[in-house]
Amino acid sequence: MFDAFEPALAWLGFGASSYAGALYPLRERDADDALLRRLHQLLTDERFTLRLGQAARQLGMSERTLQRKLNAARTTFQAESARAKLAMAKTLMLSGAHNLTAIALELGFGSLQHFSTRFRASHGVPPSRWLQTQQR
Repeated sequence: MFDAFEPALAWLGFGASSYAGALYPLRERDADDALLRRLHQLLTDERFTLRLGQAARQLGMSERTLQRKLNAARTTFQAESARAKLAMAKTLMLSGAHNLTAIALELGFGSLQHFSTRFRASHGVPPSRWLQTQQR
């Protein structure tokens, strides 16, 4: 077991300097992905009522640290909240248990029109058309 890439690469017989630089961004991306998955799960579990400070505390970090980590991942708390909401909307639409208006209101959108506008901006098509393509 190695604590760093360089000794592991040397043990394998590879020049550490040639490969380590390529591995560090991959490790950072994995950390970003893990943070985003955890954040999305928290947002979903809390029915999208979670605020930045609350999310940071539940993730075991300060509000500013969470903002820095999200910034490093080239995103924001608001953007991730919106992504998580739209992912949940797709899940609810595919379940067929709710109509679009009920989904929009359940996820905190002010109206079906607001939900449709946000969905179209993210996916390029309105939710009803997206659902039709998924049901084929």
